[in-house]
Amino acid sequence: MRVGRSKVRALLFGLTGLLFAAALAGCGDGTGTAPEPAASGSTAATSATTVKPGLLTTTTAAPPLTTGTTPPTVTRVLDDAQKDRALASFSKGTAGYYYGSPLFRAGYVYIGTSSGPDSSPAPDNSFYRLDAGLKLLWEYPLGTDEVRGTADLDGEGNVYFTVQSGRTKGDTSGAAVSVCSLDKYGKFRWKAPVIARGLVPADRPIELTVGGHVYVAGDAFYVLDLATGQTIAKSPGVTNGSKPLMDSQGRVYVESATGTYCFTAEGRPVWSYQPKGDAYLGAVGYSSPAFQPGATRVIVLDANWIYALDSATGRLVWKFDTKARGETRAKPSVDDKGNIYVCTISEDGPSTFSAVKADGSGLMWTRGGFGGAPGSPVIGDAGIVYFGTEGRLRDAAGTVVPGIHALDTATGTISWEAVLDGDVADSPTMAPDGTLYVALTGDAGRPGMVVALASDSNGPLPNAGGVQLTDE
Repeated sequence: MRVGRSKVRALLFGLTGLLFAAALAGCGDGTGTAPEPAASGSTAATSATTVKPGLLTTTTAAPPLTTGTTPPTVTRVLDDAQKDRALASFSKGTAGYYYGSPLFRAGYVYIGTSSGPDSSPAPDNSFYRLDAGLKLLWEYPLGTDEVRGTADLDGEGNVYFTVQSGRTKGDTSGAAVSVCSLDKYGKFRWKAPVIARGLVPADRPIELTVGGHVYVAGDAFYVLDLATGQTIAKSPGVTNGSKPLMDSQGRVYVESATGTYCFTAEGRPVWSYQPKGDAYLGAVGYSSPAFQPGATRVIVLDANWIYALDSATGRLVWKFDTKARGETRAKPSVDDKGNIYVCTISEDGPSTFSAVKADGSGLMWTRGGFGGAPGSPVIGDAGIVYFGTEGRLRDAAGTVVPGIHALDTATGTISWEAVLDGDVADSPTMAPDGTLYVALTGDAGRPGMVVALASDSNGPLPNAGGVQLTDE
């Protein structure tokens, strides 16, 4: 088994940092203003040996499994064959990580907690900033409010994420969603409502993107001011929480249950695409768009179909039916040649992972038998694509358990698979050094946790498309 540079990384035992905890119980509902928190949180200093800010360093031996705040008796990688891939883990409190992926920026990991729709909200949800070794740097407590998607940052290090409040077990009818912003130290800045009560979808992330403004598809498509959260533009009918995609000209592309839309950076409509003759089948809005190289084509998924749209005009260039089992709700990933990688989620059996040719003329390969894969694959520079599932591998007792999977991009051959102690409900994230960060949902018997794993890659594939959750 070949393991790249990330296998031989020892943990950075952190930068000396401050733990900032705002006492305000969640971001709640707001008007886009910036009220002060009810009270300032406590601070706690942490000391560590500094090697290089936020990075794992190299050693000649595989590092031992170490933890953030979880007792070392908790196991993350369950199969002996892949235990040496475990680099670090973080877990705190009772909440899990159901919505959203770890965001890796400038040597730090950002993530917030949540529970699935069939569970009650945990009483101790939080948003965290961790170092690359998964040591806690600061925490923003949310109480029963839950983070509903992956965070994003602006150029000043301010943090933005969606927060759901008012949900009960199995019922979002009383829930609402707001965008919350913190500064780089974890101090509250502002909140802005983006989904009114009674309109929150039951089971999908509510994602945002930060550019010159904050862009989010809530109960409409919102463009929010970075500094205040005030609404700059609002387009009704563009809903469902798809993560907006931005090009170098500042145009923004969004999927919705009603079609695919392009806006200017200020929120003015440019074009929209609604299929003729084969209406969207209902999975649009779960996924998010991706570019092929050069950003001249926008790739959109719906159920088993892949659509390639001209990014300038919205014209359909080609469409392709993967005929895969389940629905391609996951965000697509695109390699540097334009080939498209998608995985499905199936409610009644094994799911499928497929690689589609860049021109939509057919499949490169397909591989079945996986558990549900709700998140996007990530492509490494070693020609390996990685994704997580909610089940497939079997432990010694024959029980189906969740895992992380590594496939050869050219052939679909399984390079390796690792059993994990929890479902992977969203995308893994690859740091610029090749380390994989994976969030596990947890359940009544297992805590939710963030895990760092060694991959076979030295970093993400350059010039690849898809949702960017890291610096490169």
